[in-house]
Amino acid sequence: MTEIWQGEQLAVWDRFGLEPDTDDPKHSASLLHYTHTAALWMIAPGLGTAELEQVRSALPPDGRMLAGASLLATGGIGVRLLGMAAWELQEQCLQIWNTLRPHLLGKETLVFRK
Repeated sequence: MTEIWQGEQLAVWDRFGLEPDTDDPKHSASLLHYTHTAALWMIAPGLGTAELEQVRSALPPDGRMLAGASLLATGGIGVRLLGMAAWELQEQCLQIWNTLRPHLLGKETLVFRK
């Protein structure tokens, strides 16, 4: 379970999990035919539709992954991804974050450590 608080206000509450003894990922409706999942939560003042469009333009177009991004009611962007390998999801999350990092923080993009 993931909880993100902004002061006294709950910004994100996410509960997603698979139990090895009871849930078979190969037959999970929530994963479709994918084997891995990732979530990226970006919480910052001023995140709006322009930043959401930037994030959506960085989502994978080729079908190897399935991804979507939404604005959060409290100010932020949530991204959910499904894929076939953890490293691909990690790289995609970094690429998405790097679309906003220079604008939000005034810092250079990050490089994925191998």
